Amino acid sequence: MSDIAPDVASEPASGMDAGAADIGAAPAAPPLKKPAAPPVKGAKGPAAGKAKTQDDTTGGPLMTVLVRNEFYRDGFRNMMWLAVIEAVVIAGLLV
Repeated sequence: MSDIAPDVASEPASGMDAGAADIGAAPAAPPLKKPAAPPVKGAKGPAAGKAKTQDDTTGGPLMTVLVRNEFYRDGFRNMMWLAVIEAVVIAGLLV
């Protein structure tokens, strides 16, 4: 403690007494709930409108395969360009 300044050693650590004023306070009021949305006219229960499934929004398994194939095709093209550039560099070093 001899190498710490006296004014710093006597002060409490920052943030240690931050909640001391709230100890005797009344609890906070619960958050207000939003009112429910009014029912849609013409709807008859939860099954009235068809909810979109994952297949409807993403295109299904066929779309997944097509996107994956495009991804691999793009990667293959990039690797082919890299191979051509490497071949040119190697040929330049040999000449």
